[in-house]
Amino acid sequence: MSWVAAGVERNPLMLAVPVATALAFGIYFAARSRGYFSDEGSFCTIAQGILHGRLPYRDLFNEKPPLQYFWTAAIMAVSQPTLAGARLASTLALILVFSCILHRPAEQIRSPLSFLAWTILAFLIAMNMLAFNNTAESSLAALFSLNALLLHRGALAEAPANRVVIAQGFLSGISIGFRQAAILPALLLMFPPNRKFSKKAYCLGLVAGLLCWLAPLYALGIGSEFFSSTVGFQLTNPGVLAYLRGPALADAMTGLLWLLCLGWLISLRKNDKGMLWLVFWVTAISVSAFFRMDGFRLWPSVAAALVLISQEEPEENLVSRIVPLAIASAALLALVGFHPKRSSVYTDLASAITQVTTPRDRIWVGPFHPLSYCLAGRQPASRYYFILPWTAKARVRRQIVADIGRTQPRLIILNERDPPSVAQLMPQLLRIVAKRYHVIRTYGSLVFYQRNSLGG
Repeated sequence: MSWVAAGVERNPLMLAVPVATALAFGIYFAARSRGYFSDEGSFCTIAQGILHGRLPYRDLFNEKPPLQYFWTAAIMAVSQPTLAGARLASTLALILVFSCILHRPAEQIRSPLSFLAWTILAFLIAMNMLAFNNTAESSLAALFSLNALLLHRGALAEAPANRVVIAQGFLSGISIGFRQAAILPALLLMFPPNRKFSKKAYCLGLVAGLLCWLAPLYALGIGSEFFSSTVGFQLTNPGVLAYLRGPALADAMTGLLWLLCLGWLISLRKNDKGMLWLVFWVTAISVSAFFRMDGFRLWPSVAAALVLISQEEPEENLVSRIVPLAIASAALLALVGFHPKRSSVYTDLASAITQVTTPRDRIWVGPFHPLSYCLAGRQPASRYYFILPWTAKARVRRQIVADIGRTQPRLIILNERDPPSVAQLMPQLLRIVAKRYHVIRTYGSLVFYQRNSLGG
């Protein structure tokens, strides 16, 4: 077997990629019907709309950049047009993340315990941070992991090659197409503590990455709608601060894992003059988590930190031994205490929708249940398929009422009790429902309204 070990040492991807693939698909199957999250319901719903010939922003509103919609739609088109197909998109990204993390440990194949420890640690952290969810964070984790892998040859290298610097800029430009907050680490990467780093080369790659997704948006004729939805909408939105919230208990545990990984990185690079800049860059990746306090939003930052740590030479000091043990213990305890629960509520709701509608019927579920559209395979009756306190502008409310009046959906499902309820956000919709619809069933706080006349 020595020839196998020698081959892996020459090309560690021979081991890293197969193990990463097995890990990612192991997580995919372990998390089936578990841990559903509303954001992945939004990406899935819009991707289904794209497969039906509809366009984001123009036909289906969302305030996030477009790449996750199209990436999800592409994978669903060649697999399944359901949430299972959407989660394959996150699984492919997870293979790339694990491959980046395990790349350097695979070189130490003659010390298999070290590789095994990294494999277990990567699995535990990915499960804790819901890396299987098909949100923009799953794709960002892959992009930032690749960028972290390039740091030692680019921004942190003694003599960075321009082609590597261009690649770093390109990855940064692509990442902005998945989340607006990626602008911050992209800007920070332009100013590393390295005088030989070519800002011109980086900017060339950054512009190329931006044009890769901005140009097709304008070619589709939705460039102006993109800017009005992602930038203009929030600039004129008085309720935008309602988006902010503190962490839940499970999210606090995820935050602890993030801090431990950051501390581990600092302990390995304590004498490095670029350490402070590197910590700022890793922290900047997680900036969106500081506003919403959803723990899974820390996954891209943790993935990048783990790649950076795995690239360092292992040390024998006490801190370097204790921190990974503490991270593994915390991840294991958190996974036992907050294991992703079965999402039977969503699947039961979707089943109830399919029983009283056909695939061609439009529905509207409010205020915020995008997973219902995705799991039931039904298209929303309004481009505003949800309404929340931070999107409930007057023109949004008017548009929903106008769209429902025009499309006359067969089924409307409303949350009338739990906050935020439609009664609080859109009382005018309740008046329309009272005139044209009747109750056919209830499901917890959700009330099913069917159109009175189904003729025509």
